[in-house]
Amino acid sequence: MSTPLRETLHLPGIAGRHMLVGAGCALLNIGLVYVGTAVLHWPYLAAAWLTCFITIPTSYFLHRRHSFRLAERASWGEFGRFLGQQFLQFCAGLALLSAGVEWLGLNPTLAMAAATAVLWLFSFLVQWRWVFRAALRSGHR
Repeated sequence: MSTPLRETLHLPGIAGRHMLVGAGCALLNIGLVYVGTAVLHWPYLAAAWLTCFITIPTSYFLHRRHSFRLAERASWGEFGRFLGQQFLQFCAGLALLSAGVEWLGLNPTLAMAAATAVLWLFSFLVQWRWVFRAALRSGHR
């Protein structure tokens, strides 16, 4: 069976696992924003920045190991691609968070939850087609 066909057959399982890991990381993100804003009384943007240092490394290792089931060693290049994807997604998430809070009048926790839901598909597609692509080609899932 050719690699593109094999990948397509595995796609629903990969997407489902990715969604599960993403949901866990989203809850971690939302929890950090809640603690930062409601408990520590930080500005919502400061609380959102905090998530970078906790959620991104956690997300990388969980997606690599669980979502895409990659057994071989991680590389700095792959992690760099992941950081690039996360940075782009983080910037888009901040824009959506700010829009939710400033324009729609949502509280920061709800705005973060909405932004996360909107950005899941982007995250999955970029990780599947670019971040982990080389490792996925080797056939490990």
